[in-house]
Amino acid sequence: HRLDKDTSGLLIITKNSEAHNYIANLLKERKIEKRYLALVYGNFNENFARISLPLTNDHKLRRIMVSSAGKLALTDISVKERFGDYTLLDIRIHTGRTHQIRVHLSHIGHPIVGDKVYGLKNKDEDIDGQLLHSYKLSFVLPEFSEISTFIAPLPKEFSDFLDKLRHKNSLNTDII
Repeated sequence: HRLDKDTSGLLIITKNSEAHNYIANLLKERKIEKRYLALVYGNFNENFARISLPLTNDHKLRRIMVSSAGKLALTDISVKERFGDYTLLDIRIHTGRTHQIRVHLSHIGHPIVGDKVYGLKNKDEDIDGQLLHSYKLSFVLPEFSEISTFIAPLPKEFSDFLDKLRHKNSLNTDII
C-alpha cells in the first residue's frame, strides 16, 4: 500500500515478511477498504458517481492517463460538501492503480486542488501539496476475525482551507 507524493494520511507498514505477505494478499484480493477525502475544483453535480476507466502509464510524458489499452480502475465518489467553485468528495477506490484518483477526477473535469501534475496550472491557491487525504483504512487484522478500521484526521492545511471556504460560503448565503 502506498500514497502518491503530496497525498496525506494513512498507509500500511508491515514489520515482518509474514505480515507483508498477509497484507499483500488482502490487497490482491481487494479486501482492504481505502477511503479518501479530496477537495476538487468545480461544482460536482451528482451526489454519487462511479468512474470505471482504464489507466496506463505514458512513459514518454511520464504520467498516467486514461487509455483503452490500460488496466481497469474503479473509483466511487460521494459528495460530502459543496462550496460553489469547489466540492469536497469522499472517495472509495476498489482498485489501486498509480495516481488513480487524481487521473480519474482530472479526466472528468474536477482536478484536485493543489495537484501540480494533473491539476489546474493557473490556480494560485497558497497550498503546499494537494488536498487529497487517505483518511480511512478497514481490513481484518491477522489475529482478529472482525474488521478493524483506522481513521486519520485531516492535516491542518487541508482543514484550514475548508474552514476558509465554509466562512466564505456563509458570508455569501447571508447576503441572499
